Amino acid sequence: MFPENMMFDFILLHLEEEITGYIPPVPEQMSCDRWLARSALQKAIRRGEVEIAQRALGTLLDQDRYGVWRHLIVIALEDVGVAGMDLVERVVAAGRNRTWRKKMGGEWAVASFLVRKMAESNHCQAACDLLLRAKNCSSLEQARADAIDADPADLIQQLGGLNASLEARGVAALALIGELADDLRPANAAA
Repeated sequence: MFPENMMFDFILLHLEEEITGYIPPVPEQMSCDRWLARSALQKAIRRGEVEIAQRALGTLLDQDRYGVWRHLIVIALEDVGVAGMDLVERVVAAGRNRTWRKKMGGEWAVASFLVRKMAESNHCQAACDLLLRAKNCSSLEQARADAIDADPADLIQQLGGLNASLEARGVAALALIGELADDLRPANAAA
């Protein structure tokens, strides 16, 4: 009924209004590799340290240009989370549209704006904590094994069902996005 990208276009339209007039700082870099820069970016965002986050971003754009948006989306989901879903939407929408980013001044202009917003925003790691529990908790081994073989329609019903525990809904979410593997089956699970 609606074009697939309609929601993202709507989000980008509002982000465009917000970013218009933003003057990005001169990109600076850290003296480190991309792995340390990625870690520094996430930690600086968690701590609200805008300048350090932007320096780490500058390093990542120089050393890992193609992975930057994937990292920004992960950070938005893990660290901003439900405390700022509108900001998470903006990061995901911007990360999906390279043409839009170019129109808005390029990778640095858009990413530095969003990194500033993420560092200044409220944070909540509850969704990340839930998914880690759903993926690693030993009491959920059988639920994970069952979810691997479950029909996607059943997983969607479980995900949206209010009768399922939060952990069970987390397991369903992981199964739907392909984050559960056969090696997560318990040793006594039926083959």
